[in-house]
Order: sequence, then C-alpha cells, then structure tokens
Amino acid sequence: PLCREKNISLSIEKGNADVAILIDKVRFNQMCFNLLSNAVKYTPAGGHVKMKMVHGAISQGKLPCDIYISDDGIGIKPEFLPHIYEPFSQEGRAFQSIEGTGLGLSIVKEIVDLLQGTIDVETEVGKGTTFHIHLDMTLAAPSKLTDQAEMYDMKLLSGKTVLLAEDHPMNQEITKRLLDKVEMNVVIADNGQKAVTEFENNSHRYDAILMDMRMPVMDGLQAARAIRALTIQKAKEIPIIAMTANAFEEDRKDSAAAGMNAHLAKPVDPDTLYHVLSQCIKDSLDHTL
Repeated sequence: PLCREKNISLSIEKGNADVAILIDKVRFNQMCFNLLSNAVKYTPAGGHVKMKMVHGAISQGKLPCDIYISDDGIGIKPEFLPHIYEPFSQEGRAFQSIEGTGLGLSIVKEIVDLLQGTIDVETEVGKGTTFHIHLDMTLAAPSKLTDQAEMYDMKLLSGKTVLLAEDHPMNQEITKRLLDKVEMNVVIADNGQKAVTEFENNSHRYDAILMDMRMPVMDGLQAARAIRALTIQKAKEIPIIAMTANAFEEDRKDSAAAGMNAHLAKPVDPDTLYHVLSQCIKDSLDHTL
C-alpha cells in the first residue's frame, strides 16, 4: 500500500535453492519486512526498492544465504551510521516529514544476532542505501517438515468476526486480507479507545480481538485491561491476541499480565495467525459450554 501511495517500484528477486530449511519464519519475515518498510519510508516518491536473495553452495548441512535490500532514497550521513541500530534513532535529515527509524532497525539487528548472522550497510547521501544480511541456514530433515494445513481448523474460523485494533493502514490491510482468505469478518478500530468502545457496544458480534500494542490515544495493554474490566460477561471470555513488532519474553509477560491470551509477532505469519486464532476461539467456546 505504501509503495502505491508513493509510486515506488518494488522488486523482489528470490534465490533458486529448492531445499527445505529450519529457521524461525516469523522472525525472518519480520526482519525482511522491517528493512523493506524502512527502505520505502526513506525513498522519495517515484523511487525504487529492491530485495535480492542469493544462495551459495550447501556445505556441512548449511545453506549460505545473502539478502540485499536496496533503495535509491536519501541515504544516511556517515556520522549517523554508528547509531542506526539504536531504538528511536533519528538523523537530522533534509526531509523533515520523514519519521525516525523507530524500533525497526534495532529489531532487525536483534533478529540477525539471534539467527547468528551478520548485517552490513553501504550508503551514499542523496543516492541510496543497501543493507546486506548473511545467514547460514540449516537444512531440514524430511521428518521435521509438517503440514501447515493441520495446524488450524478452517471451518472453525469461517464466519467468525474479529475486532482488529490497529492504527497503521498498511498493517490493517495486510491483516484484513489474511482474515478474508479464511472467510472471517473484520471490523477495524484505529486506536485502543475505539476498540474498547466498539467492543462494549457490540460485544455479541465478536469471537476474538487482535490487539496492536502501539497505538495512539490508548495503547494495546491499556485497551486489553479496559476490556477485561468491563462488567459484561463476554469481556471475561473473549480471546485477546497481542500483535507487536517485539516478540520477546518481556513483551509476552506484559501482554499476559494485561489479560491477553496469546502473542503474535509482526509481520504476521499467516499459518501462525490462523493457528493461534483457531486455538483461542476453540478454547473460548469450550470454556463457555
């Protein structure tokens, strides 16, 4: 959506390795998504963003993988480079309308470290930036492969209604499309307070709530607590699922303490989303029987 708004050309060139690997798919997707989002953010209208994956030769059960994400945007000043992975870093850029890097690059660096990879950057002010990630991916044994379709109950999800509390238009659209694919109904609230009000007024409509953690007016933790504090019975039973760019243990504990039933990392992996929704809705139905 953001590429369309800014008329940015996005191209993705995948590697040609036809093998199964063992990797944390949620974190891998999150890493790539954050870098692509960052590239689009700092590329002026009409620019270009490219993601390229290159695989090396398999050796000792490992598949070398190099990921390049390039843009022809505003670039990064040399004095800012040592700080780009710090949370909420912001350079004094010429384009004052552009926001800082927020948590995006700091999370990318943490994920790369967790995956035991490396990340480098090449940049030139006024010409663009290229991030390069190297990972040695472990090959998967056939016995460890699972049928994702067995992870969730499609019939259970079909026709159910989800309240999506999310302020970012791109995340709203992505999540809605994923839920549309399994024939779920979606109502969107763009801040925590609206989510609480909507649920309080129409609690009978909803089978689950997807709650973003970072929203204006009222954040996800506050909204979850407010919903659990409502006097209507449905407020005690409705599954509330946290959605955040921070999928670390402290965040899981905070969301659980606020009364949430589960925790999803952004960008959301479709199979994980369906599995968690299916399990939470099933548990809720079993509890009310």
